[in-house]
Amino acid sequence: MTAQLKTVIDRMYAGGSTGFHFHQTALLLDAGADHVFDAAISQYKAMTSYLKWEDLGIICVPNMENKGSMKESSKLGEVIQLAKSIK
Repeated sequence: MTAQLKTVIDRMYAGGSTGFHFHQTALLLDAGADHVFDAAISQYKAMTSYLKWEDLGIICVPNMENKGSMKESSKLGEVIQLAKSIK
């Protein structure tokens, strides 16, 4: 875990002494290019592990270069299914 991520976690805890009201998380990433998600995924996994959160899934959607690109994405179905699975 990087020092920067640890700082974010510490600041999140500073706001509430009882912890978090959620224990499940998911990561949705989109970008104009492919192969740019590795660092964000690595940090997300470190944070979920450290905080003992349940990871419900990671969806990366590349090639989101234009407004409305998500409507045409093959990953849209995955995003909808993930959203429906959240309790």
